[in-house]
Amino acid sequence: MDKITVKNISTATVRLIAPGVRFDRELAPGRVVPLTEDEYDELMADAGVESLLRSHFITFNGVSEEK
Repeated sequence: MDKITVKNISTATVRLIAPGVRFDRELAPGRVVPLTEDEYDELMADAGVESLLRSHFITFNGVSEEK
C-alpha cells in the first residue's frame, strides 16, 4: 500500500476521531492528513466515517481497491 491520506473535500470542517489509535484531527476544507495503516483501519471500522465517505465529505487516497 502506498502512503495513505485523507482529504476533506467538503466546504465544512470535519473532525475525525479514532480513540483506539489516538487519532484526533480537525480537517478544514481542502486539508490533507497522512494516515498509518492502523489509523486507516480504525477509521474505516467507524460508521460515522463511512457516512462521511458516502456523503462526499472526505476521500482516502493511497488505498488499494481491495480495501
